[in-house]
Amino acid sequence: MKLYRASVSDTVEEPSFWAEDIAHARRYTKMPGFGGPNLYETTVVASSDQILDLRTSPWITVHMKFGIDRADYVEPPWLDHEILGALAPVFRDHDYEWVRFSDSFGVTWMHVGQSRLDSAAHTQHAQNELQERGGEYPL
Repeated sequence: MKLYRASVSDTVEEPSFWAEDIAHARRYTKMPGFGGPNLYETTVVASSDQILDLRTSPWITVHMKFGIDRADYVEPPWLDHEILGALAPVFRDHDYEWVRFSDSFGVTWMHVGQSRLDSAAHTQHAQNELQERGGEYPL
């Protein structure tokens, strides 16, 4: 499966958040404080047991697998992605490469694993996109 993200950085930092839909990632190319002009693409390379699926009942799953309760966090539900990002080391320590969860935009994938993503391919994809679009991304 191919995933996409927008960023101001020339490198992919961990944890990193990815969209299944390139149009979703493109929205973040023009959101100050989120995303940025660089559009990246990667392919999920992981076995099913290396993907933590939190699309259904995420906090029940997190509690059952890791003993972590949502009630321990004061952040509003719309910031769950930040809580999940802070939990990336927990997921990594349990040998997960990817965490997939639902949010207001659809499904987001978070890379938490030890494996490095192919940033050279990402950079080339971003350069190709810029050339094809004349330096602009449609929203």
